[in-house]
Amino acid sequence: MSGLIGGLKSALPTWAPFVGGAEVAAERLAVGLRDAGHDVFVIVGQDGPVLEIMQKLDLRCIVSRMRFTGKATWPMYWLARRRLVRILRIERPDMFHANDLPTHAMTSDAARRVGVPRVCHHRFPFSGAAIDWMNKFGAERHLFVSQALMGEMCGQSARLRTASRDVVYDGLPLPPEPSAADRQAARSHLDLPPNRVIVLFAGQIIERKGVADLIRAWSLLPEIARSAAELVIVGDDVSGHGAYRLEMESLARATNCPARFVGFQKNVPLWLTAADIATVPSHV
Repeated sequence: MSGLIGGLKSALPTWAPFVGGAEVAAERLAVGLRDAGHDVFVIVGQDGPVLEIMQKLDLRCIVSRMRFTGKATWPMYWLARRRLVRILRIERPDMFHANDLPTHAMTSDAARRVGVPRVCHHRFPFSGAAIDWMNKFGAERHLFVSQALMGEMCGQSARLRTASRDVVYDGLPLPPEPSAADRQAARSHLDLPPNRVIVLFAGQIIERKGVADLIRAWSLLPEIARSAAELVIVGDDVSGHGAYRLEMESLARATNCPARFVGFQKNVPLWLTAADIATVPSHV
């Protein structure tokens, strides 16, 4: 408790090579802790867009490569762990908060070796074998983004069921409600029609996000609804180098769904301002 009163020093490692929902949540957590008066530094697994976003927010970042354990990768893992141990001994954080289970798998061993309490944040359901493998070094606390996720994962892992755990929902800063003038200005800037209902999907174009379901559902709408609306899809298949996005574009043509794919966008709030409806067809 004395550490909390005097300000907590937190290390927030995050591994992903692209910006997804988990990385946005890490950004909000880091900024929230900093603005509450705590000392925060982010350990980023590689150069790239995540590092760029964190640095733009004036968060202190340290790049440290992260590797999985394995016979073939053991030398690289050993070097990555040694570097991270050195960083933690210099920084001496009060808490080590891994942003997701894969990041936890790569970094918790180093934190364990220097005696830093570890928090593992769970954001996606894995199978029991995968959970136990990635949690093989354990954690002092496990956090889940929903009751459903905690129930599902603990149902597959006896180790998680007996661990100290809780549910912490991801925070979302609410912007001011846009006016009709704001919406029209955003549409003009983005070259969207001013008099149609804009339905917006924003996220990764990958199978579990349900884009295929959205496109097929759109084709089932009555003609009068489809003619009055426009479906805009913001995002890309970064991990698949665009392959699944191309597949979804082909599906849209095959189902006579005139979806507008606009690719990865850095100004997502402006697209949301322009939209009438946001759709979230994710499977998970």
